[in-house]
Amino acid sequence: MFRKILLPFSILYTIVLRIRHFLYDNSIIKSKKFDIPVIAIGNLSLGGTGKTPHTIYIAERLKKSFKVGVLSRGYGRTSKGYFEVLENSKTEICGDEPVLIKNNLQSTMVAVCEKRVAGIEKMLQSSNKLEVIILDDALQHRALEPGFKILLIDYSSLNDSQILLPAGNLRDVWSRRRNAEIVVITKCPESMDIISLKKKLQLNENQNIFFSSYNYKTLNSINNERKESLSFLKEKNITLITGLAAPNQLVNYLNNIAKVVNHISFPDHHNYSITDIEKLRKEFSTQNADSVIVTTEKDAVKLKELLIEKEKNDWFYIKIEVAIDNSVLFEKLILEYVSKD
Repeated sequence: MFRKILLPFSILYTIVLRIRHFLYDNSIIKSKKFDIPVIAIGNLSLGGTGKTPHTIYIAERLKKSFKVGVLSRGYGRTSKGYFEVLENSKTEICGDEPVLIKNNLQSTMVAVCEKRVAGIEKMLQSSNKLEVIILDDALQHRALEPGFKILLIDYSSLNDSQILLPAGNLRDVWSRRRNAEIVVITKCPESMDIISLKKKLQLNENQNIFFSSYNYKTLNSINNERKESLSFLKEKNITLITGLAAPNQLVNYLNNIAKVVNHISFPDHHNYSITDIEKLRKEFSTQNADSVIVTTEKDAVKLKELLIEKEKNDWFYIKIEVAIDNSVLFEKLILEYVSKD
């Protein structure tokens, strides 16, 4: 019933987007192109597809051969304009995901700017002599025309009705899936009907499709001074803290390896406060000696700024790694684009 009420607004939004796309696609409104290779990674839906882990995956492979820069909008930050993310940058100024990217790619230039054209221009003026720029979440930023587009689609969303906001979960029209050079279905289960998935997606013949999943690697303390194997959790009662759009996969994983998972869920990109920390401390104080606090790496970069030193050593995050099927071809296609340009 509620969706039916919102449906006219979604139809209006669809019309507005289609007009906008028509104006850009027919060069009535010009998109900015750069001579440097620009790779845009994004999605059509609201969050939760794994853009940041995939950005890190691609940047790690490209930086072996090229001088890489990563540009993000810096969603959730209180600042405006262009900032370069440094090793000691605060999430309030740069956003949680750019700080997370910098933590993983310390020798790589990472910057934030809500206006991507201006952001790239600033990055190119730096002394880094960049050879390729990766845009984290920029497929809807039509003022810029990237040379290579990678679309991420969450596996669990494929059976949803592909309806635009506010009645649905899409922020761009579903037909835009055919505009990417590469489509990656993320968070895939171990077994799936790939043939049926490809039929459902109805991609163009020149598009390449890949399937990715997460490998849960290690358990790291928030200050990164302790590292445990995931078997450490097997006899523990876990209090899980997440500020994610789609935490279900992590919750299910932990439920399978631990005795109890007490999940405290916050909204995606939640800005933790001292009040939140006090409530979490109180919640954890009621647990027994076999209890442990676990969070995500994205949440850890914000929690680290509020915790006392002992807590930074006793609270943990799970380190994840993206795994892509046929990764050799995936990396070959990206390297070929960057090398050609």
